Amino acid sequence: MFLQLILLLLLLFSLNLGFSETLESISTKIASSKQQISDLNKKIRNLSSQKSTLENTIKDVNLLLSNLKKDLEITESEILKTESTINEINSQLLILENDILKLELEIYDLKLEVSKLISLIYVSNQNYGLFEPSNQSLIKFLFSDSTSSEIINEISYISSIENLVNIKISQLDDSLLAMLDKKEAVNQLKSQQIELLSQLEVSRSNLKIQKQTQENIIEQKRRGVLNYQKLIAESKAQELEVQRSLKNLELDYQKISSQITKVNKSLDDFNSGKVKFSWPIFPSRGISAGFLDPSYKRVIGIDHLAIDIPARQQSKVLAPANGKVLKVKDSNNNSYNYIIVAHNQGFTTLYGHMYKSYVKEGDFVKRGQAIGLSGGAPGTRGAGYLTTGAHLHFEVHKNGKHVNPALYLNMSVLD
Repeated sequence: MFLQLILLLLLLFSLNLGFSETLESISTKIASSKQQISDLNKKIRNLSSQKSTLENTIKDVNLLLSNLKKDLEITESEILKTESTINEINSQLLILENDILKLELEIYDLKLEVSKLISLIYVSNQNYGLFEPSNQSLIKFLFSDSTSSEIINEISYISSIENLVNIKISQLDDSLLAMLDKKEAVNQLKSQQIELLSQLEVSRSNLKIQKQTQENIIEQKRRGVLNYQKLIAESKAQELEVQRSLKNLELDYQKISSQITKVNKSLDDFNSGKVKFSWPIFPSRGISAGFLDPSYKRVIGIDHLAIDIPARQQSKVLAPANGKVLKVKDSNNNSYNYIIVAHNQGFTTLYGHMYKSYVKEGDFVKRGQAIGLSGGAPGTRGAGYLTTGAHLHFEVHKNGKHVNPALYLNMSVLD
């Protein structure tokens, strides 16, 4: 009996030991499963964040492509309009050249008629001495075989020829003046034609660049290798580079402010709220991004301390006021090119995405003077790493601080 009790106790002990081991194993597995679930949730959150970032990137790239498409349509429209204007000029030139040819023939005929009439007058003079001194004319009259009535009729005939000569000479003068006017019109049209052909060449070049840029972005998007975040980082870096340049230039500004004032005393009344700057590029397409534009900061991550003026690639950028060029970056690659100009009363202006600069550091410029060509088409010279289309980035600084350019421009032109 005692032996059976011992065996029963041993059995219960072994069962309890096995149960404890099973509980410990289950607890371990539960803890492991919880960790796996936590890791999985973390991966899901990361994937969700990556998905959101990717969706935003795709959205930004689509916006970039949309803006490029608009630029392409504008450029194509400009090309068609320019070609149409050139064709109209060619038609006008053809009409004018035909008119000039007719006038030349008319002038030739008039000259011939006048020449014949003068010859008749000359013959009559030889026969009757009508235009000789009175004593010689009297001698010819006395010894002439013609009767008095014949001579009087001849004098009347010569007088009518003289009147006709005067009429023809007047017609000749009118024809000559008309021909000169038409030739001047031809010269003006040919000058306009040369300018339009130059614009057409630039527009076609821009169209080629824009199409190539669009194809590159579409291909990068298709292959999924467009590193938009890298472009944003590089865009931030270029902005910081510009700000560092401005800070360094502030130290030199006081040295040159007296020079600027001497060169230009007409800008001493700069005050906030008064229009003093002229537009560097006329805003025929409006403003694409304003000062402190929230959408810009959302995409790029930095404040937009300027206004963006959409303009055809390689449009002339004009100095908005007299001043001195402080800084010029004019590289041949697609890194960010810009010009900084100092004006009196503590003002400086900055022009970003410059395709080409006409000025160098230290140059004095006058209001309305061309200082370079605008750019901004993605992938083009001077555009920088992140731009949605051809435009001019225009900043205004007052005593080293960014101010809204709209305060110093005639904004009524946008109405």
